[in-house]
Amino acid sequence: EADASFNFTLGEMTDGRMFLHTSEMPWTVPATPLLMTKGLECTESAPIVNIPESASDVQLVINNAMPDAHVIHLHGSRFQVMSSSSGTDEPAFASSAPLLRDTVFVPSNGQVVLRMVANNPGMWMLRSMNANAHLRGAATVLNVLPSQQVAVPSGIPTGGPCAPAPAVFI
Repeated sequence: EADASFNFTLGEMTDGRMFLHTSEMPWTVPATPLLMTKGLECTESAPIVNIPESASDVQLVINNAMPDAHVIHLHGSRFQVMSSSSGTDEPAFASSAPLLRDTVFVPSNGQVVLRMVANNPGMWMLRSMNANAHLRGAATVLNVLPSQQVAVPSGIPTGGPCAPAPAVFI
């Protein structure tokens, strides 16, 4: 059994924005860099999933609610692909010897089940590799082992009003 499990949906909102998160929350660039503030300041618009510090074996279930297949990539960690299905009740495959990857194909209206070892401290993006989907918000961040992440530098402002994020996505 996994120590923690999260269900993500890759979907589209009525306004055309997309999301890859546990709720309909599209990615927007936060006003402060996540790695510099550990996601503690000015990140209200950035979808962040906090992985419990006690969880080392984490299950990520990605449901693709889109009519097109997508390739999903996880920065900062690799995962095992446990199973994949394509819109039917029957899994396309379920592996007893899962593949170790950082990128996975998610079938249209399908699902993948991934397992990762959460042992690399950081703010790691999980995102669609499709440029259009990514720019429309199909991304989220996994906050792994925040107590072991580098401390916020003393010169980084952590209080006061947040400046708007830049308009260009990088």
